[in-house]
Amino acid sequence: AVAVAGSLFSFPVFGSKCSPVQHMVNILCAVLLGPGYGLGAAFAAALIRNLLGLGSLMAFPGSMFGALICGLVYQKTQNIPATLIGEVFGTSVLGGLTAYPVAVFLMGKSAAGLAFYAYVIPFLVSTAGGAVISGVLIYSLKKANILAGMQQGYWLSLSCRSMLKQMFDQVREKSPLIHNITNYVTVNDCANMVLACGASPIMADDKEEVAEIQTICAGLNINIGTLNSRTIESMKIAGMRANELGHPAVLDPVGVGASTLRTSTANELLKTVKFTVIRGNISEIKTLAVGTGTTKGVDADIADRVTEDNLDEAVAFVKKFAGRTGAVIAVTGAIDLVADAKKAYCIYNGHPMMSSITGTGCQLSALTAAFVTANQEHPLEAAAAAVCAMGLAGEIAHERLTPQDGNATYRNYIIDAIYHMDGDELEHGAKFEVK
Repeated sequence: AVAVAGSLFSFPVFGSKCSPVQHMVNILCAVLLGPGYGLGAAFAAALIRNLLGLGSLMAFPGSMFGALICGLVYQKTQNIPATLIGEVFGTSVLGGLTAYPVAVFLMGKSAAGLAFYAYVIPFLVSTAGGAVISGVLIYSLKKANILAGMQQGYWLSLSCRSMLKQMFDQVREKSPLIHNITNYVTVNDCANMVLACGASPIMADDKEEVAEIQTICAGLNINIGTLNSRTIESMKIAGMRANELGHPAVLDPVGVGASTLRTSTANELLKTVKFTVIRGNISEIKTLAVGTGTTKGVDADIADRVTEDNLDEAVAFVKKFAGRTGAVIAVTGAIDLVADAKKAYCIYNGHPMMSSITGTGCQLSALTAAFVTANQEHPLEAAAAAVCAMGLAGEIAHERLTPQDGNATYRNYIIDAIYHMDGDELEHGAKFEVK
């Protein structure tokens, strides 16, 4: 878009329309994206310029050679001056010489009145101007310590998206058996959510069998939503057995901070069991981290919510708690955070109506257990993939609603969306940044 719009700023040199902005874009693409993307962008810009009447066929040799050469030079050397020279050489020499047959055979120019090197000079003037502009811009970004972040951010985003796809595909492929000790409000929904993602659930909470059940399973999901004295011991036994077997374990500390029993039980579980992921709303996670909180029943206090204004502070807090516990921490809300001690995913998928359904968090914890169990070597990415998938499902489900539908239908549509989702859809639909 910049290259096409920039073509409006051009000037004629010896019969050729020179557009320095295109060459600036070539160099920026080389430094930020690589030779393949740079070449593709140059071709697309030349094609659009011709279709819009903003350029001639000269736009193809006049942009593509420089884009390819400077991209290859930067890829091999990481040297900015060499990249600038590569653009100038590729455009003026290779592009300029190639422009001759284009002019004669495709544009109907007379060969008799045209030297084979006729376009070298005008192409040189154009590319030199673009090289100067891009050089100033790139060095300014480098001096401000912004360039490295831009480079890492783009490739990191591509890598992370590919990883999210892989996480979901692994769940479908491995179909792990997940042991759930969850609450009786959402137990059916949790089981269906695990089935929908391609895994298999088993719901067992008696202390006489949980160790044996965990032995035949591959992962564990513990949810304290309807906590009672009978299941507390079961949770400890199952958690310790999971640790003995090397199975991933997820803790959902529902409503921690709302009562002494919930808080003491959650803290005791953290001491007894090593959890792979701890997933809760921000009020629940704060209660676990600092010992007290402002949980409103099982919902987060509005005063604790994560916003754009306090995002960096929230990320630092979650990373610190992850480092202390050794677990991946997943905080869900309007902005979801999934972090270990070093890296955090800030996830923007979801829909406000999801808060009208009892147990979307419980379903997500069950889903997370399936994802981390199928991807034990990548717990952070697996948890992030689960959170993105749940949020994306909320968006897809909401689009299906009619004016007569309500939260019960919405709940079913969310489960259906996970059932029909695959790694490709997640890869393209996930909305996140990494901090």
